[in-house]
Amino acid sequence: MPDPALLAEIMVYEIPTLPAYSILAASLEFSDPFFSEATSGNPDFAIDGNRLQVNPRQNYFGAQNRLIVHYAGIRDYSLLFPHIDTPALQQRLGQFAEEAEKAFDAGAWMSFVMMAGAVIEGLLSVQYHKRKFHQLIDSAQDSGLLSERDAQRVHDVREARNTIHADRYQDPFVDRCLAMDIFQIYDQLIKRHWSAGA
Repeated sequence: MPDPALLAEIMVYEIPTLPAYSILAASLEFSDPFFSEATSGNPDFAIDGNRLQVNPRQNYFGAQNRLIVHYAGIRDYSLLFPHIDTPALQQRLGQFAEEAEKAFDAGAWMSFVMMAGAVIEGLLSVQYHKRKFHQLIDSAQDSGLLSERDAQRVHDVREARNTIHADRYQDPFVDRCLAMDIFQIYDQLIKRHWSAGA
């Protein structure tokens, strides 16, 4: 969680993707790293848009916070991409993400991989400003954003997307294993703290 900006006694944390979720309930775990145990009397808190406001009942200086959110679903998928400055791209990635979730829930592995691949390509294109998907994947691996294994799996997604062409009928179809591996990478990239405008 980002460092808090102190306003009087209230600590304010900015969580850019928070408005994307339809929040049912939330709790705040507040632990003291100096004692390695939960601090008694967790603080009062409020969620206002993308801000978490914490009103501690005692001095929690140096403590670690963890917000746990229970949600019904995503209210607006485009809000999962607050770092993207281009509204049309933010909206399009939100549409891809919504389709990816529907496909995954339905077990439509090819459809999921196509949509997840589109989101991953969009995120990497904003980060690395390259035109070709394979260049984006290589740049992500070179910079350490993707491990060698994860980069290879994303290359597998890039190849799998080509199986939509009729003359590629002999290529292997997307299976559950690839979809599950890609979901893990996709989920990490969606939840990653991207810098604004990147």
